[in-house]
Amino acid sequence: MDLNEYYENQEKLAIESLTNELDMLENEEVFIEDKLKNTIIYKYMNLEHFLYIVLNKNIYLPCVKKWADKYEISEAKLPVGIPHDDDDDDDNNNIKNLDFFNIFHIEGNGRLKIREPYYLKYDILQHFYGSCFSLNKDSDSLWRIYSKNNDGIVVGLDSNFCTNEKSAALFSVVYYDGKITDGIKEREVLFKDKVKYRFIRIGFLKRGYFRHENEVRFLKLSKVVTDHLIINIDIQKIVKSVIVNPFSSEEFYNIVNNICMKELSIKAEKSSLYSNDLYDKTNATIIYRGSKT
Repeated sequence: MDLNEYYENQEKLAIESLTNELDMLENEEVFIEDKLKNTIIYKYMNLEHFLYIVLNKNIYLPCVKKWADKYEISEAKLPVGIPHDDDDDDDNNNIKNLDFFNIFHIEGNGRLKIREPYYLKYDILQHFYGSCFSLNKDSDSLWRIYSKNNDGIVVGLDSNFCTNEKSAALFSVVYYDGKITDGIKEREVLFKDKVKYRFIRIGFLKRGYFRHENEVRFLKLSKVVTDHLIINIDIQKIVKSVIVNPFSSEEFYNIVNNICMKELSIKAEKSSLYSNDLYDKTNATIIYRGSKT
């Protein structure tokens, strides 16, 4: 098998593996991380997004290809590698002589040549749909990202919103610093008993620079290739809290609160992240004592 044949075979195997997983998970219950069961997760958003959820009574799941960060689900974008000498796959023995640190190969004249990385032509990510949440109820950094004009909202959602979904997983992302392989190893421990989730698990890695987001992801695989999927929800059961930006105007708060009272039967809160009521929140006092003479 020459190098081109090997890559063509890898392309076929990737498509076959993804197809098999889509078939296996079609009737498989959603995989929810233990610590996320029966808990509240938070979604930071603008007013338009909030109105969409409330009025349409569903959660919008865009294809992950539309996510802003090009490094999201980065593992799916890595090139296909050539097996090393310590790999156990006997079928690849006849091409091991092509490998040298997976980057170089030796030409007939004995010269080293850098091999261009090979990326799958088939776009696996077109089958991934999802939405990102946080375990942070009130976060300065997330307010700044999602509420640049002080008009942001954070919605607390019951994690059970996805219990009726198939071919899906709700999981905390695994943050990694440095090599992506370090994150892969840590993530594999979490998915060790879920052999069916070979592909969907690649969606739960994130660079350590974003650790402050404390991110949770809901991902769903679909045979159908489309722009987005939706999950219908009972908003009065699923939406547990609504908090508006700490710097939002009184007018903005009143608009959000009126929507909450009418559609959700709950009262909106205003973030107290920068509240002056330090005593009320902590019940702490300081006692000054005179110095002894």
